[in-house]
This record gives sequence, structure tokens and C-alpha cells, in this order.
Amino acid sequence: SPTLTPTGVPTEFVEEATVSPTKAPTAMPTLSTVMACPPNGENIELPAGPVMLERSSTLCIITKADVDSNGTKTEIAPVARSSNGGDWEKHAGEFAEALLYGKNFGDYDQGS
Repeated sequence: SPTLTPTGVPTEFVEEATVSPTKAPTAMPTLSTVMACPPNGENIELPAGPVMLERSSTLCIITKADVDSNGTKTEIAPVARSSNGGDWEKHAGEFAEALLYGKNFGDYDQGS
């Protein structure tokens, strides 16, 4: 931080090993695990942030749920779906459209 009186010259320089910048842009961080939809009748809670979900061979729906003060999931609304090996797509409705406005889905296969 600044001082009221001048400091000694030169400022102490500590040289540590650094990595040189690359000439070409580097890739964005990647996720390493593609998640599959759970078996029919079961559900999983997705972590916050980016998630890689593989296309679903059965109907798989991502829902958004709010949790009330008692820990009960309320106001559950569908936001995206995949079925019959098809790409993920926004679910119909204003809620999903507003929540995912401007967002795109990438489609992944297990092992990709």
C-alpha cells in the first residue's frame, strides 16, 4: 500500500518460475465426466454449474425445484428434456424459456 514517505530503491524483486504465455488460445476448462440420466422412477440432484449429460434413450426431464423453509421441494417445473437418444432441448413453457434464455445445449455421449 502507499506510504507517506519514500521507500528504498530498488524494490525487492523475487524471481519465481513462471509459465510463458502461449501463442495460441488455450481451451476452456473441461468437465471430465458425462452423467447419465437415472433409471426410470429415480432422480438425482445436479450440482451447481456446468453439467455434461448424455442423450437419454428413455424420456429424461430436468426440473427446477425451489425448497421451502421446511426443506420441502416446491414449485417443481420442467426445464429441459431428452428422449429416444435425441439431443437435449428446452422444455416447452415460459418458465423454461426464461430460465434458459440465450443458453445452448451441448450433446455428449458416454466416453466422449
